[in-house]
Amino acid sequence: MVEFAQQWAGGVVTFALSALACAFFEIIAPAEKQSWLSYVRALLFWSIFLAAAAAALVPTQALIRYAGLSPLISLDLRSALDAQNWYVLLAAYALVPFAPYFLFDCFYYWFHRLQHVVPFLWRFHAVHHSIEELNAANCYHHATEGFFRIPFIILPVTLVIELNVPDIFIMTAILSAWGQFVHANTRISLGPLIYLLASPRFHRVHHSLATGHRDKNFASFFPVLDVLFGTAYFPKSDETIKAGLSDKHEPQSTAQYLFALNPRK
Repeated sequence: MVEFAQQWAGGVVTFALSALACAFFEIIAPAEKQSWLSYVRALLFWSIFLAAAAAALVPTQALIRYAGLSPLISLDLRSALDAQNWYVLLAAYALVPFAPYFLFDCFYYWFHRLQHVVPFLWRFHAVHHSIEELNAANCYHHATEGFFRIPFIILPVTLVIELNVPDIFIMTAILSAWGQFVHANTRISLGPLIYLLASPRFHRVHHSLATGHRDKNFASFFPVLDVLFGTAYFPKSDETIKAGLSDKHEPQSTAQYLFALNPRK
């Protein structure tokens, strides 16, 4: 029970801090006008999602510990920081912290694509895509998503390969918040970095109502995965992107969030 409370509280704090950090960009350069009510609903739905995710993750972690399971492959990249060559050292600080996130994104990309083609998974993932006032706070997933991620992401990442990387706090904090930043309601551009890191406009294409944007930009962090597998779409600077679903409204109540979205008439 204590571990569950710690997991849930940690998730809530991380969400709140990330949303506040992203709010800076949403205030100085908003992409579209949105109501504050969306932020209030998001707090409730995120709390439910994070509680469900903790309920799924805590027993999974306990089972892995109890069974004494260990990854098939273990790579220690921390020694790169001991390099004497300044070029190697610079590359280590610049690139190595990205390694665990790239590994996660490789598994997440294919799980995400499954969510769009398997009707059972789409039924729950549709809640995330139904959000019309999409922003860094209002980007919750259905409560079941934490359970689905265990067999498709958590267990493979945990049991197949372990990456030990330097603990660079600032980089880790930024990347941890990136999942919310890509949903931010902002016109902020990453310039040439849009081909290296997912940006809000890049990911908003994935949520777009336009048929030409359908099933594009599945990666959470690295667009190179979409480029490699033919699902990348980089929007033009003046391209309008409206989020939501053509057949469902975003949830207005806890019942709609958990059980059934309202259909569009």
